Amino acid sequence: MIYSVGPISGAHINPAVTLGLAAVGRFPWREVPWYVVAQFAGGVLGALGIVLVLGPAAATVGNLGATSLAPATGCLQGTAIEALEACVLMWIIMGAAVEAETSSPLAGLIIGLTVGGIIVMTAGPTGSSFNPARTFGP
Repeated sequence: MIYSVGPISGAHINPAVTLGLAAVGRFPWREVPWYVVAQFAGGVLGALGIVLVLGPAAATVGNLGATSLAPATGCLQGTAIEALEACVLMWIIMGAAVEAETSSPLAGLIIGLTVGGIIVMTAGPTGSSFNPARTFGP
């Protein structure tokens, strides 16, 4: 996604990233509401896409791809894990793609591998959404 839509929108598919970039002055606040609305709409369309591909059972069997906490994971612990995931993602985005001194043409790959690594490490306790729009969609 970073390489395909990055030149158009900066590949903002996560409201946490949009807000993080605005907070550090790397994205205009006036554009944040539009991006966040589009991101949440994208989350809903993604959930509807699951139904389109997998059929009505996707809503009952797969819960539209919704993430959920593991039985042993409390709400506070899950929230802390998800917040830490988003923080790590922002840290990598800032270093690999935003800061001129450290940005790389491989930023999309670096960010994608980071997302994959985060998911591998934390999918068990929280489902590894670390994207409010992705959590909202289903």
